[in-house]
Amino acid sequence: MGGKAAEELIFGAKNVTAGCTSDLRQATGLARRMVTNFGMAFDDGSPSTLYMDVDDYAVLSDEAKHDIDKKTQTLLTNAYNRAASYLKTHERELHHLAGALIEYETLSSEEIQLAVRGDSAMIAQRRKVEDAAAAADVPTPREQPAKAAGTDRQTERRRPGRGERTAAANTRRGQEATGKESPPPEE
Repeated sequence: MGGKAAEELIFGAKNVTAGCTSDLRQATGLARRMVTNFGMAFDDGSPSTLYMDVDDYAVLSDEAKHDIDKKTQTLLTNAYNRAASYLKTHERELHHLAGALIEYETLSSEEIQLAVRGDSAMIAQRRKVEDAAAAADVPTPREQPAKAAGTDRQTERRRPGRGERTAAANTRRGQEATGKESPPPEE
């Protein structure tokens, strides 16, 4: 509901795009399940005790279907009104967030908080530091280019990975405990 409400707030009711269609379809399905499956249709302040499957809805009378549709629409209208009211109250933060999303495309949860506060400069600074740290990383032995032929065999030997070291250590421990040699671990 927030997407449609935001578009109406920013672009006007006549300029809402079809981008919210999927969201509205999902919200309608959820609201109908709230009414028919979860007893969340409040008539006189008390929850409904109705539960039905999709097949049950098909065999209902037109009057019963109309009642369910009306309750579903009430839930959707109330949700939309709450979203629109919230966005109107926090329109400045909405613009900050939209600007940051246009500039950066994706935001982490911390960056969303910074954007809502209007601190896009801090986002840029954090990303610059992260990029510098990533560029300064020393490549691991597996990432380094292969050495030229004819190098010393001892320096060219690969260090075993953590799991390989553990398996080798366990094999040695087993030999020490039993006094027997066991076959080398498979690679």
